[in-house]
Amino acid sequence: MPTASATANSSMTLLRPMSVAKTQDMGFGTIVQGNGLITLAADGTLTTGGTTDKTASSASSVKVAQFTISGEGAQEISITVPGTFSLTNGSSSLTVTTLHNITDVAHTNLSGSLAGSGSYSFNVGGSFSLAGTEATGNYTGSFTVSANYN
Repeated sequence: MPTASATANSSMTLLRPMSVAKTQDMGFGTIVQGNGLITLAADGTLTTGGTTDKTASSASSVKVAQFTISGEGAQEISITVPGTFSLTNGSSSLTVTTLHNITDVAHTNLSGSLAGSGSYSFNVGGSFSLAGTEATGNYTGSFTVSANYN
């Protein structure tokens, strides 16, 4: 009696590991206490509202966080930027809402082509409100950005 059979083919795509590198920290510069909204746009523009003000000498310390994701060229990735993070000074805390220049965090493509390296760079700024009653001094905080292949 004859035997029936079928052959299945198999394939895979092997991708180089992905990395996320911070290339610049975020800085809001020096702000004069008051009541209002402080906004550091993803393009690096700092605006103050209400009775708050920025000092002219702080211009060099105003900067967005910058990140570069590297991996397999032309691959679709998703990027996670937290919606908020905290700046703290002792027991005083400010909630910063993040702002970024990523068009679509769920569907972004790395540059380059398959079998070659690719990258994607972006900026993160943020905004927070001051009530005019916060403790003066240095406020610090951090946040983590991550990425995955889709």
